[in-house]
Amino acid sequence: MQEYGQILPPVYDSEKIIDAEIPIAFFAANGDMTIKTKDQRWLYNLIKPVVVHYQEVNGGHLTFSSSKDVSWFS
Repeated sequence: MQEYGQILPPVYDSEKIIDAEIPIAFFAANGDMTIKTKDQRWLYNLIKPVVVHYQEVNGGHLTFSSSKDVSWFS
């Protein structure tokens, strides 16, 4: 409430992501308990024009921040 003056944050204009034309590598963890896989795929499809790499991996929310050694990832 303090930050946005409403219960939910405002909807972000996804066109700004596409208009920026910044290449995005999109990695999604299919075991993430904070976002559903269908929502990850929805976002991917929304910003697809600027996504240069998309990969779903087995893991959770902290999969990408848990270690410097991600040799198991490939």
